[in-house]
Amino acid sequence: MNRTLYKFISALAAFVLAIATYSSTKASVSSSNTSNAPAGYTNLIFEDNFDTFNSVWHHGHWWTREGSLSTTNTNEQQAYAPANVTVSNGLLNITARKETVTVGTKTYYYTSGLVETGGDQYGYPYKFNFTYGYMEARIKISSGQGLWPAFWLWPANYQDPPETDIMEIIGSKPQENNMTVHYTGGNTGYVYTGPDFSQDFHIFGCEWTPDYIAWFVDGVEVARFTDAARVAQQPMYLILNLAVGGDWPGPVSDSVLPATMQVDWVRVYQKSTAATSTPTVAPTNTPTPIPPTATPQATAQSLLPITYDDKNSAFVYSSGWQNVSTKNAYGGSYKQTSVQNSSVTLTFTGRSFSVLYTAISVYSRADVYVDGVFIGSINEKASKPRYRQYWNYPGQFLAGTHTLQLIFNGPLKTRGSFDAVIVNQ
Repeated sequence: MNRTLYKFISALAAFVLAIATYSSTKASVSSSNTSNAPAGYTNLIFEDNFDTFNSVWHHGHWWTREGSLSTTNTNEQQAYAPANVTVSNGLLNITARKETVTVGTKTYYYTSGLVETGGDQYGYPYKFNFTYGYMEARIKISSGQGLWPAFWLWPANYQDPPETDIMEIIGSKPQENNMTVHYTGGNTGYVYTGPDFSQDFHIFGCEWTPDYIAWFVDGVEVARFTDAARVAQQPMYLILNLAVGGDWPGPVSDSVLPATMQVDWVRVYQKSTAATSTPTVAPTNTPTPIPPTATPQATAQSLLPITYDDKNSAFVYSSGWQNVSTKNAYGGSYKQTSVQNSSVTLTFTGRSFSVLYTAISVYSRADVYVDGVFIGSINEKASKPRYRQYWNYPGQFLAGTHTLQLIFNGPLKTRGSFDAVIVNQ
């Protein structure tokens, strides 16, 4: 055979084999695209098939800016880093590595990845949250001593509880899926024993209603929590992460690293009926939150915020609020109260708002209501005086007039405060 022709045929055969191998691999990865949503969940409000890295995901959690390293308070061994999150061949890859980094004054010897659709407590914008629905993700976990993959929900006001864990697996027991609902005063957990979830992709799902939470594995219901008084009734957002070590899984074994958790797709459905499809616990005329990239066009003038400071006549105070002067606060002062259930009310016209408040160790919770509907709480405690702290409403309103109410709801010998409210029109 002509040598040139032989080389061409050989190269062509290798190319065809490579294409066939890739197609076969991707076909096996994405072989289950059928939704397992229970009957009635026909409104697909979120979907990511990871053809590319979607900007709906942040690389960090609420306690850190995106692009920063972060850790939790459960004695985990990793620092989270954006470089540990990649997308390739239609998969989200979250990889844990043995790697030394320094965060502040502390050194960590492992890194891993986390993605979430929320924002942060410092004002970084949320991307997606919802109230009630069916969520599912097709995931292949990594196993090994000390690994801790998870798929879970966190409140959009960044104040826990509640928390709902859809999938938590410790690497030394890769056949056990732990499902937990966290609420004020405790938690309730369930364990489902199935196959080794590290050997193939499996679909982990959760149905969240006002009355119950149900968990699913590969389309089969495996647990149900029915204490309606302890079911979350506020907006939540999605988190996927791979933790390393910690109080629960124990120290990581270096021999299992690097390790990668892979996610094929994530979806969220809601029912089409008005009673169950509201995307957030917010005023009844609040639409689905609009990501910043999809904000309707408006004139520059209409986007300018309006600031109401603590002395503004637009505020209506109940008894017990006193003015405190300090150059460190917004406008040089802030209002405080120690009277339980004392409130401040402001009627405003705008699409969103932020509350500026003062945090000191003796300060406690202030509950936030819009148009009479509870939307979250501000935790004002801090180890030392902190002025002009931000709490951002996690959504947008339709045009019109709305009523904001802040109610101090702390224990005895604590106080509540705020400096100002910024309304975005």
